[in-house]
Amino acid sequence: MPKKFKDIINDIDKKVEFLGNVVVKNLNLSVEGYCSSKEELCNLVISKNDEIIKNLESLEMYAVKALCLYRPVSKDLRKLLTIIKLCSMLEKIEECAVKISLVLLNSKFNFDRNDKYIRKMSSLTNDIILLTISSYINEDIDKINEIYIIHKNIEKIFYEEFQRYLARKIFEDVFNVAIVNELTNVGKYLERCENSANDFRKEIYFLVTGKKMT
Repeated sequence: MPKKFKDIINDIDKKVEFLGNVVVKNLNLSVEGYCSSKEELCNLVISKNDEIIKNLESLEMYAVKALCLYRPVSKDLRKLLTIIKLCSMLEKIEECAVKISLVLLNSKFNFDRNDKYIRKMSSLTNDIILLTISSYINEDIDKINEIYIIHKNIEKIFYEEFQRYLARKIFEDVFNVAIVNELTNVGKYLERCENSANDFRKEIYFLVTGKKMT
């Protein structure tokens, strides 16, 4: 492929890395806003959403235009297709960031939301997203197992520790059901984010090897 195509790919990769960090920061801000019950932080998350989505869609279109203009084959083709899918993944994560903020803004309850399980899942979700982006940028399939390990850790927290904790809250007081539902929703959104990042392992593997991950 002509050098200009490689320049375009390098430019796109820089934008992907930048926007990936922007999305992660907005997700972290959303969780912080929720856990600290600070509506101003959640409103800030929502105010950033339109620009973030617009930039991701613009980057996606940049990749589509390169696809049409250069008609790449083999690994160059896989690269552009992976970029388009990565933009889609980041859009889903950004959507979850907004939904977490809306949980607080739409809540009618006043309670201590500084939940250790939400914080723990948020930290690991941050790690898995950044590791996934880094693995794509560096085309490092050796990191795929690390991504999967973080995924399994989050699953263990969400489906075992977190669920037992929520069950105890209801057992302690049946009126905690509404609170439990709220916490469950936030946990679900974080789990969706990490699932998206974990699923992207397959795209990284295909990009580097040209084979489907079994």
